[in-house]
Amino acid sequence: MPAVLSPDSSGPPAPAGTRSLLGNCHGAGVALYASELSSSLDGLLVVVAPDVAAAETLEHEIAFFAGHDSVRLYADPESLPYDAFS
Repeated sequence: MPAVLSPDSSGPPAPAGTRSLLGNCHGAGVALYASELSSSLDGLLVVVAPDVAAAETLEHEIAFFAGHDSVRLYADPESLPYDAFS
C-alpha cells in the first residue's frame, strides 16, 4: 500500500523506490508539489496521471513552476512503436 502524502506534510523525502500517493491538492497544487519535491531530490521523479489529458495538463503546469527543461511527457500508450505514423 503506498503512503498517502498531503501537501502540508513535512519531513524528509521518502527513500528511493518508495511509492507515494499525493492527496488533498486543488488546482495546480499537484504540479506545484511535484516541482518542489523534484527540486529537493537528487534523482528522477515520476508522476503518473490517470489519462492523457491529465498528463498533458500536469506537463504544462509543472513546466510553469519548474521550467520547461525539467519535465518530459512519455508518449500516449495508444501510439504503437511499429506504426508508420508513430
